[in-house]
Amino acid sequence: MIQIYLSSIRCVSDTSELTPDEPYVLVTVVNLAATPVPTFDVTLYAFDGVSSRETHYSQGISSSFWGINARPAQLTDPNNVIFLVTLMENDDGNPQALRSIVKGIVGSSILGSLSLDRTNKVMALLRDVNSASGTPTGGPNYDDKIGPSQELVFSMEDLARAERGELIQKTTWSRGDGGSYTMTFEAVNEFGVFGAIRDKWVAAGRVSGRLGKPVSDEIPTYDGIGRYRNFVGGIISWHPETEAHIVWGSIGARWLQIGREKFGYPINDESPTSDGRGRYNHFRAIHLPNKPESSIHWTPETGAHETYGAIRDKWSSMNWERSHLGYPIEAEHDHAGGRLQRFQGGSLFWTPGGGVVVQ
Repeated sequence: MIQIYLSSIRCVSDTSELTPDEPYVLVTVVNLAATPVPTFDVTLYAFDGVSSRETHYSQGISSSFWGINARPAQLTDPNNVIFLVTLMENDDGNPQALRSIVKGIVGSSILGSLSLDRTNKVMALLRDVNSASGTPTGGPNYDDKIGPSQELVFSMEDLARAERGELIQKTTWSRGDGGSYTMTFEAVNEFGVFGAIRDKWVAAGRVSGRLGKPVSDEIPTYDGIGRYRNFVGGIISWHPETEAHIVWGSIGARWLQIGREKFGYPINDESPTSDGRGRYNHFRAIHLPNKPESSIHWTPETGAHETYGAIRDKWSSMNWERSHLGYPIEAEHDHAGGRLQRFQGGSLFWTPGGGVVVQ
């Protein structure tokens, strides 16, 4: 299931206007595989204040024209679909009105070309969309086309790679009305990942990154407020107070053992420690009074161990792993009327009356 959308528009040179351009793009989509007659839609992307050598970005995947409303759709055979791209310069026109006009013409064109092969369907549609996009919708300065409408084509290999989770980009070039623009379109399988978790996954490299593909739907956490999603290489956990962060590897395994979000929501992605020897995540227990924070630190020599409470506060005040204590080598546990945690270079011992002392 893939989604296709306009990612960005770049002004190579603006049109012969006294003020910055206001380009808009109409993408006509015809699903030839739909029965009994093809289905279709026209998507509008509008931009303001565009000047030469500027790149402006759309809303991305949330404005997909294949997979409308961020709902992925099946597409494996490029012969089953027609994508036409029309670039306009908005003078005194009404882009939404022109979208409606083009959409009406598309419906008539499809019905009139049902008996034709795909090649002739495309030619008829290009002719009709070009004609419709020249319809005046305002004045005295009518909107102009920046070059004729053109077909956007993804190959079968492109679609197969997108289905596997690769990000496929296609760029078209439109010239006319004194201006020159490139438009970049993207196709990708987002596997139904959305929202803040999707944004984090994208930043981590999507399928090609360490997280890899998702292996679960988005799932509520224990409190019904947060959400998480499992991936091949780890977990992205989200809460509105902490945002979305990655937990994986040995730290992720230990986090799962000790209660995952009940231990605390991650408040950072796994990161290298300051001495370069280990890795760590910090966490926040949203459900506890004062929302205390905790940590899990890992090195190849010590494994992954959590610190929290007064012992963590003391270790932090000593500059964490850079202190003579080094890294924790075990979890905090009961000991002689208090709590004890051993580190590489010593121990921290807590009692209710004496606080934390270094041993």
